[in-house]
Amino acid sequence: NRDLPVYEKIKTMIKEESEFLWDNQELARLIITSDIVTQATLFEWLLETRRAFAGRLQQELEKGIQDGEVKPGDALLYTQMIRGVEHQVVAYNILVEGKKPGEEVIEKALKILTEGIFMEK
Repeated sequence: NRDLPVYEKIKTMIKEESEFLWDNQELARLIITSDIVTQATLFEWLLETRRAFAGRLQQELEKGIQDGEVKPGDALLYTQMIRGVEHQVVAYNILVEGKKPGEEVIEKALKILTEGIFMEK
């Protein structure tokens, strides 16, 4: 939904990827561990899939910066940080813990990422 705030769009994107990973756990294991994939065509497909998602995310963040919803900064770095949280929270829960992360886990992780963990001095 184009009318949603950037934060809600990002949360929705992560929820959608979480659903995909949950429904396709064997493929998810391959995607998450793709550094060991040696077949060039499969590796290229995995990279392209990752780039497409990251590109969408970066575009939303850039738009959020322009619209004043996101602090001015490096949208690529923001994208990489969100992807890192996503992999360590969503993928970890699914692939290691065998649990489907609910919306509350995604929301909590995004809140911590966007609000920080350190007390202001």
